[in-house]
Amino acid sequence: MTNQSKKWGILSSLLAVTLLMPSGWGGGKAYARPTPQAPAYTGSLTWVNYTDPAYQLYPPQLPTNPGDIYIPLFMDIDNADHFYISKVRSPLSLGSGSSLHSGKIEKLSDNGQTSSDITYDSGVTTPIGIAVNDAGDVYVADNTWSMGTSNNTTPNTARLLKLTHDTTAWQSITPPGLKYAMGVDVDKQGNVYVIDGKSDTQSTVTPRIWKWSQAQSTWTDIATSAVTYPIDIAVDSAGDVFITNMKMNQSSGTTSPYQVLKLAAGDTNWTDITPASSSSPSAAIPFMAYGIGIDRYDNVWAANMAGLQGVSKVMKLESGGGSGGLDGDRHPFECI
Repeated sequence: MTNQSKKWGILSSLLAVTLLMPSGWGGGKAYARPTPQAPAYTGSLTWVNYTDPAYQLYPPQLPTNPGDIYIPLFMDIDNADHFYISKVRSPLSLGSGSSLHSGKIEKLSDNGQTSSDITYDSGVTTPIGIAVNDAGDVYVADNTWSMGTSNNTTPNTARLLKLTHDTTAWQSITPPGLKYAMGVDVDKQGNVYVIDGKSDTQSTVTPRIWKWSQAQSTWTDIATSAVTYPIDIAVDSAGDVFITNMKMNQSSGTTSPYQVLKLAAGDTNWTDITPASSSSPSAAIPFMAYGIGIDRYDNVWAANMAGLQGVSKVMKLESGGGSGGLDGDRHPFECI
């Protein structure tokens, strides 16, 4: 994600189908941190529902062609405020004559009023992570397995695809040995990051976080043993990397298995900056980080998936000023 954009991991209400369905590696910080600014509008915030009409009723109301129903997963926003959304075909599509495992990449313009299908020749099946750089190039992480699949008899084919701005041909820039592609992001220097995670049937696979160096034209794994089940990724203007991660074999209780980890630019050690349970909507509900994103002022936003015990929230790790926060010059996570 660029420092001009925001990236989110969107959980569908159909979690049964999409279970768990969002630099300077070796150098100093190349960019100064943007100065935080108060928003021009300080009144009440109003959420606008852009959900497909078929999903605004439960059970969902079927359109004329059930194959037209897609579940939104992740999204990103470019510098011109265009939305890019990765989608997978709904299980309601079964019987419509088309494959369940069929994805779509959608672009929303005109404040969400104009929708364009930019899937083109990508052949995506289960697109998850999506990111847009400053030039308007789109990056998508795609898999042939759906998340939560447990009966696969053939290996998953994971890909990282790129659509250059103002073109219609997707190209593969897949890292070698990519097992299961999840969150993806791009930093200000043009370096690309993709999470090589785990599906439910790949619990023994070592997770990796691949970084494509624009300067060296090479892929490097920047994960360490601290990274166990990475989900989404975001990079700020200084090259600091943030991921959401799930600790494996975590005991039950109010201690959440979900983490927010940070890798400072030029460092090799990940730092746990997960907010305490008391920062969640209820002290009894642990923080469950899923999607993560960074805005133009380097504020870090994380989706708190509270689950069935409470209401999900969006948490903000504010950039700039303050002391004693979870992240040095940032204020602690707060619930909005």
